[in-house]
Amino acid sequence: GVGMPQLRDTLHQMNKDILPQATFVVNSGTGLHLYYVLKEPVPMYPYNQKCLKELKYSLTRQIWNKFTSTIKEPQMQGILQGFRVVGSGSKLGREYPVRAFRLGGPVELARLLDYIPDSNGEQQRLEGLMRKSRLSLAEAKEKYPDWYERRIIKKERRGRWTVKRDLYDWWLHRIADEIRVGHRFYGIMTLAIYAKKCGIDEDELRRDAFALLRPYDDMSVE
Repeated sequence: GVGMPQLRDTLHQMNKDILPQATFVVNSGTGLHLYYVLKEPVPMYPYNQKCLKELKYSLTRQIWNKFTSTIKEPQMQGILQGFRVVGSGSKLGREYPVRAFRLGGPVELARLLDYIPDSNGEQQRLEGLMRKSRLSLAEAKEKYPDWYERRIIKKERRGRWTVKRDLYDWWLHRIADEIRVGHRFYGIMTLAIYAKKCGIDEDELRRDAFALLRPYDDMSVE
């Protein structure tokens, strides 16, 4: 649902401050994706994920309107939604790669909240969720003194659990033999996670991942 008229109206609404200006606008072939890069990173704790998911849903309902898409019902996706990497082939084929265009700068979460309606209580509900997710260092020092001493004062790194490389080798063998179209990204992502847990260095991970590229590309035209 996004053609030139919808693209023009989307950019027009951003220029008129009706919609928040995206940091990047990405063309995936037949769809339009808006990227909002945050000024401050947000730790992906479960509660923070819930807050950001609710914020994304609210923003989607605002941005997706009769002027910005020919599809009437907004397609709601969580914050862990899969996406096509910029430069890779789009739904139209490899000769039409996914392209990204820089539009605005990094944004603040509080600024995004300004675009959520407050007449129905939606903005207030999101603000309440986000207030619960914030904990200052002063509050952390009082509530978690042992953690504060280790991580803030002594600058100790968080403990990590490492396992044998058998797990990594097992998964690499599985995704080389059993992977199917629609699961390739997940397979490589999980391989990277297991590499981290098993202490596999980045060079070896890259070699193994790129060795899968040709057979994976041969599976489909996209």
